[in-house]
Amino acid sequence: MTLKTTQETLDLHKARIPWQSLPKTFQDAIEFTRRLGVRYIWIDSLCIIQHDKEDWERESAKMYEVYRKSYLTLAATSSANAEGGCFSRDPLFRSHYLSLGDEIPGFGNLWVRRALAHRGFIFEIVSQGETIDIDEVRPLMSRGWAYQERLLSPRVLHFTNNELVWECMEAFSCECQPEFLDRKDGGEDFTKVSHRHCLPIELPFEQWPPKQVEWKTMRWHEVVAEYSQLGLTVPEDRLPGLAGLAKQMQTMTGDTYLAGLWRSTLLLDVLWYIETPPPSDNGFVLPGPSWSWASILAAVSYPRIDQASEIHFEAELLEAMCTSLGASATGVITSGRLCLRAKLIHSNVQVSNTDEENHLEAKHLFDFQPPINSGVPESSVGDEEQQSGGYHKYNYLLLARHQADYDLTFNGEKYGPEETTSFGLLLAPISQGPDVYRRVGFFEVSVPWESDLKDVKDQFSEVNDRIITIV
Repeated sequence: MTLKTTQETLDLHKARIPWQSLPKTFQDAIEFTRRLGVRYIWIDSLCIIQHDKEDWERESAKMYEVYRKSYLTLAATSSANAEGGCFSRDPLFRSHYLSLGDEIPGFGNLWVRRALAHRGFIFEIVSQGETIDIDEVRPLMSRGWAYQERLLSPRVLHFTNNELVWECMEAFSCECQPEFLDRKDGGEDFTKVSHRHCLPIELPFEQWPPKQVEWKTMRWHEVVAEYSQLGLTVPEDRLPGLAGLAKQMQTMTGDTYLAGLWRSTLLLDVLWYIETPPPSDNGFVLPGPSWSWASILAAVSYPRIDQASEIHFEAELLEAMCTSLGASATGVITSGRLCLRAKLIHSNVQVSNTDEENHLEAKHLFDFQPPINSGVPESSVGDEEQQSGGYHKYNYLLLARHQADYDLTFNGEKYGPEETTSFGLLLAPISQGPDVYRRVGFFEVSVPWESDLKDVKDQFSEVNDRIITIV
């Protein structure tokens, strides 16, 4: 069992912690810190009182300051647990002493080892033509809590099976390639550099260039997509595990944080979707509002919307609020609601419909599979539609339209399609009152401008605005 500080051991740990009681990873980290000449070290399980709700809420809310102001973060990247240690013990990449004797005068002696193949995160190991799963050799990178610690820290030193890897806000390098690695060597290797590039933390938000403001939203969507794929021992830590990065963004922008989304961009932030939804809501639904990605234990993505092009919002946010379990708005959220002035229609649709003749693409992605009951009585769907299979009746909420121009210009003439893409949510009514809904999915419909098909906006124009609440 990993050594940890509890209320029972707090006084003892304040006095002394016997060296032999420390797991191997802790010992290696302390030894390395001493060799650097640094006096203090922060280890979460020792510095935060475990199984103490009040201390955990207080300290987890401070992760932004702890890691942002750190001198160096040591990452036992290849260690599966606290007993794995930091230092390399992989015989495959062990260094070997090579004595050249007098064969090459003046050259001296050498240390040699097997060359490394750089791919994926940092690199993956290729041995005799067999690729080893990165998660197996870099287990730390699959843990949710480690994600924000890596991005918030000014400098990170990774201890891997075969070498040290350095990350800071401007560089990424390793022992066998000490020069700055080129981005083409692995896109996700530069998560930290890209994060810093998108968020100019040295400038007040009001001085950010317009492009940086656009990148802020795209970067947060990337953060959510990357983080939601990672594992958490306690599923309810889904929002607390991102609290430090939320605090960073909030400190820079002054925006209001709402269950993993931001008030200023909320009509875009709610447009998350799940490519491979859970089989049911049993065991996958977490506390919080249905419109938050954090309410479902699954990896989420966002549609690619170029904010430099024209975006039309088709709804107005009137109110947004959340109730947190503790004092921090970045911690566990128990409930929340959105109040919108928007258009809502009921429509029979065929899921994943594509009209090749008119180049129509309609994507319906549900939060669970099979789709949650829409709350609309089956009798409202015609017999012919029921028998045809694949048709369902849903409540559509249109939120935004994106006008994209993908034309290529040659000698003053344009080539290529132009299209309008509409985005929104699929809703199901609930019994809390009239016009109260929960989210059950996401839809995206693209219609070429030259198509004879009726634009989604035209369909919604036939209904009046109404005030709806999503919980």
